[in-house]
Order: sequence, then C-alpha cells, then structure tokens
Amino acid sequence: MTLTQLEAFVLVARLGSVKAAANALGVSEPAVSGALAVLRQQLGDPLVVRHGNTMTLTPGGQRMVGIASQMVNLECPGTP
Repeated sequence: MTLTQLEAFVLVARLGSVKAAANALGVSEPAVSGALAVLRQQLGDPLVVRHGNTMTLTPGGQRMVGIASQMVNLECPGTP
C-alpha cells in the first residue's frame, strides 16, 4: 500500500469518480483504477462501487477513507 494509492482512493471517495480523481491528480484514469485495484486486493474489499455515474463507498471503504485521509494529509499537507 502506497501513499499514491491512498491518495487516489481518497479522491475517488471525495469526488465520486475515477475521472475526477485522475484529473485532480494529473494522471490517467487507468492509473487511478490500477491504484484502486491494488488496494482492493490488499484489503480484500471493493472499497468503492459504481452507482450510475458516481462511485460510492462500501462499508469497508467508509471505514478506510478517514484513516487514508489522515495518512495523506500527514504526508502532504494541503491535499484535499
């Protein structure tokens, strides 16, 4: 698990889409999707699921987003 993967997850959770997270990070959508895929595998939880045009957090994702946000903010103050 890397800080980059956590940052991608936090942005998908906050912005509601892989595309918006990719734009915010200045990377491709496949890069964000890949980061999420690794986290999903490592944590054994889908973390986010698609509902129409937006992504919503699973119960595991809801538990993880607060911790992930804190970790990202500790390393990169000023990150959304």
